[in-house]
Amino acid sequence: MNPIETAPDPLAEMEANIGKLSFWNSKPFLDAADILVAGDEPLRALELLTNLPGYYRDHVPLEIHEMKREIYSLLATPTFYASNPFDARVLTGDQCIDIFQHTLRGHLIHDDFRQFKEQGKVPHLIDLGPGEYWVPIGLHTLGFAFTYQDIGLCETAQKLAYPQLQGHLGPKSPASPTIFIACELIEHLHHEEDLRVDFERSGGKADILHISTPKYSFDGKPEKFHWRKHGDLGHLRTYTPKEFMETMGRIFPEFSWGIYTQGPILHARGVPQH
Repeated sequence: MNPIETAPDPLAEMEANIGKLSFWNSKPFLDAADILVAGDEPLRALELLTNLPGYYRDHVPLEIHEMKREIYSLLATPTFYASNPFDARVLTGDQCIDIFQHTLRGHLIHDDFRQFKEQGKVPHLIDLGPGEYWVPIGLHTLGFAFTYQDIGLCETAQKLAYPQLQGHLGPKSPASPTIFIACELIEHLHHEEDLRVDFERSGGKADILHISTPKYSFDGKPEKFHWRKHGDLGHLRTYTPKEFMETMGRIFPEFSWGIYTQGPILHARGVPQH
C-alpha cells in the first residue's frame, strides 16, 4: 500500500518562512570571516558569523555553521601549547642577546635591569609565558644577577632552560624589586584578564610591568590568507596602540603606563602609581 500523503499545511509553511530574506547570501559573511581569521582576528570572525539577521540566528545556514566549526577546531588552547613541539625549545645565549640588541622590548627590559644593577639591587623576574626563555637566558648570558620565576605550560622547554638558570632559581629576597613580564602573550589568551589572575597568583606586586603584543596583524603575506593550511590559530585578536593602552589601564588600573609603538611590536611599561 502506498503511504497516505498529506497535503502541505500552508499555515505551517508561511510560519516557517516568516523573517526570511529573499536577498540572503552567506558568501559576504564567509569572505569577511576569511579575512578576519587570516588577519589574526578569529574571535571577531566567530562574532561576525554569529551576528546574522534574526532569522538566520535561529536557522543558521549550514555553510556558516561549518565555517565556525573550522575556526573552533584550529583555535589554540593551553592544552595545545603544553604539547606543541614548536614551543618545546629554548634559544641559545647568543640568540637571546640578539633579541635584546635588536628589539624594542629587549632594549626596554635591559635598561631596567641595568639600572637596578647600577643601584646594587638584584631584581626578581616573574616571566609569564616564557616561550623560548629568551629573557632569562639572555640576562644570564649578559651577566646580570637576578632571581627567576617562570609561569609557563611547556615542561619540556622548562627542563631545557633550567640547567642554564641554576644560579637564578633561588627564592626572592624581600628587599628585591620585582619585574613582571608577559611578552607576546595576551594575543594568545582566550581571556585577557588571565594576565591579572597570574599576576595576583604570583604575589600581586611588581615594581615594573613589561607587556608586549604585535601591532595590528602580525603577518599580512598573501599565503596567510590560506589559514586552513597553516595549522593552529594562536593569535586570537589584534590590538591597535589605543586599544592596547586601554586594555592595560583596564586590567592594571593602579599602574601608570607608557606605551611604545615603534616597529611591529607594541610594548607597554607600567609602574605603580604613587
